[in-house]
Amino acid sequence: MSYYKCARCGYISKQKIDMKRHLDKKVKCNIIDNEDNLTELELYNNSLIKTCFSTYDSKDESLFCNICKHRYSSSSNFNRHIKMNNCKSDTVNVINNTQNINIDNMNITNVYNNQYIININCNDNPINTAIRGFDEKWDVSQINNLEKLGIILSNHKFSNTLKTILKNDANLNVCMNKDVGIVYKAEKDNYEPLSKKDLLKRTMDKLHNHLKEFYDDVLKEDILKDKEKDIASLEEAKNNIDISYNRYYYKSEVFKNKADEALTYFYNEVSKKAEDIYYEKNGKRLLK
Repeated sequence: MSYYKCARCGYISKQKIDMKRHLDKKVKCNIIDNEDNLTELELYNNSLIKTCFSTYDSKDESLFCNICKHRYSSSSNFNRHIKMNNCKSDTVNVINNTQNINIDNMNITNVYNNQYIININCNDNPINTAIRGFDEKWDVSQINNLEKLGIILSNHKFSNTLKTILKNDANLNVCMNKDVGIVYKAEKDNYEPLSKKDLLKRTMDKLHNHLKEFYDDVLKEDILKDKEKDIASLEEAKNNIDISYNRYYYKSEVFKNKADEALTYFYNEVSKKAEDIYYEKNGKRLLK
């Protein structure tokens, strides 16, 4: 199998676009081995050369978690493990005993490399090293509760939710091609065709579920100014979410067509990025 391997730290990625994100981070990874005294440019270029590995190199420490002592077979699984912060351990190695560092507006509570595991939380430009599958929930970690409140109270709840979700590159798992969609399935680590009709229906289902979760998240946070009045507005908005969802499926063909048109528009808005990710993963362009 072919991978891209960072010449600085040994990080491995199947997709070139993921390796570029890794190399272009503001906080560079540590150079672990540079016996040939390569320049920064040479290290960068060497990392973008695809290399074939007959088997997974069990000695590669870039996919090894120092907290739970588990080794991962793919960078996507490892990065998901780190992002979810599911490790259970009594001790965490912290650089210079400093737990919070501010660098260029990045609030870093954790950073990981071969020797340290600390979680990263970047406010401005979060780095996603793997895309979510269409068969999974979207990554909504970049949407704060004030934004969720604004979406719930807006007049176009479903389309605004999709528009906001697609700002996160990790959610660009759909490519549109006239009446056919191509969706990434995480379970199979592959793209599969899906009729546009089914794609939009499943999109509507996912949006409905996320909107209900947004409602629950907002209620848990103390961000409502006039609680009695605002909660009443939220309840009305929640009812409208269900009304719109039911209208899409059971009552109004006109409404359904307009909703499909809006969802298609937002998918098309990010089509170039989504198709670039498809190309990096498959090595070929979609046929138009």
